[in-house]
Amino acid sequence: MGALGIILSDGLGMVVDTLPSMIDAGMQLISGLADGIIGAVPVLIGQLPELIDQILGFLTESLPTILEQGSAILLSLTDGIVGAIPMLVEMLPEVITSICGFVTENLPTILEQGVQILTSLATGIIGALPELISPA
Repeated sequence: MGALGIILSDGLGMVVDTLPSMIDAGMQLISGLADGIIGAVPVLIGQLPELIDQILGFLTESLPTILEQGSAILLSLTDGIVGAIPMLVEMLPEVITSICGFVTENLPTILEQGVQILTSLATGIIGALPELISPA
């Protein structure tokens, strides 16, 4: 066995030897974390009303700023759309041509899928007719 084999063998042996203690330490860590969370729940529940009051207070105080910023965003969006209208109108023939080309190229597939959908729908309705027309 070469030097690399000996190093790997020794390293693997060390990992195997320490694995139980590593697993035990991991379980203790998880257990301690769970105990800490469980112990903190009553404190967190006790602080919940104060936390809600603080959040509502922040929202109430910030509402004018929030509304002002929302209004500014909407105005900017509207200005952007209005500013883009000439470019959109200029591109409209190209967009329409592309859509028509796509539909034309894929018309056989579109029709085939449409027929399959209608056939499935009709089959489903016919299959459900006895239940639909049976006396209640």
